[in-house]
Amino acid sequence: MGGGGSAEAEHRRTDTPAPRYRMDAGGAPAMLNSLMYRMCYYNFDRVAVQGGRPMGFDRVRNVEVGVKNIVLNRIDEAFTSENWIVRIYKVRRPPNRASGTYLANRGKRGATSEGAKAHQQQAAAQSQPLGAKYVGCVSSETLLGSDRAYGGGGLGANVRLAKFDAESKGHRYFAVARLGSDGHSFSFSERPRKFDVSSAGCTRPCLDQPDLSCGCADGACAERGDQAVPPEEHNRRWAVYEIQ
Repeated sequence: MGGGGSAEAEHRRTDTPAPRYRMDAGGAPAMLNSLMYRMCYYNFDRVAVQGGRPMGFDRVRNVEVGVKNIVLNRIDEAFTSENWIVRIYKVRRPPNRASGTYLANRGKRGATSEGAKAHQQQAAAQSQPLGAKYVGCVSSETLLGSDRAYGGGGLGANVRLAKFDAESKGHRYFAVARLGSDGHSFSFSERPRKFDVSSAGCTRPCLDQPDLSCGCADGACAERGDQAVPPEEHNRRWAVYEIQ
């Protein structure tokens, strides 16, 4: 066959249909267990995308995702675009020695681990004034400014990141609705027309600043006894801040 392979091999290549990729429970185990799949659908099962559909329903592929309650052990979500088209993750630092461990080979007495230094830096950052004040809580993103720009991801759980994002866009206000280590955020220039709710979900603490409120989203709101306010589809409490 002149170096082109056997007729049998050629037949196998051309006549065997390619496998169809599936994202539902019938997907191949290699697909459902892949890092790519988990990065695409991390926290997607907490999203109600359409009335009458189950949580985690992929409207593009018209299926319910096959794996839910995804846990990521080595990476953290840093950003998710509004329509979940772009998702960015950051790799976690490997665990360090316990805080206060003496490192004999350093030549310095009392040297602490990198983990302890990071903890000290975080504590120092929390002690600094935020430069923004909490002004109220709303149940709908439509109550936020008309020029609102979506942030999301880690910005929805970390009030200082959300403030930095708002400043970078030239906005005076920002709102956060925390889920877990991530959530949703908006920055905008106009003060909300009204603040329509006051609940335990509104005062849910921020991840980076536990003494401040970062609101709640979806299941985190339900855990606090909050429900979606009609005609809202999503159950959220937006903690609104004004940059000083």
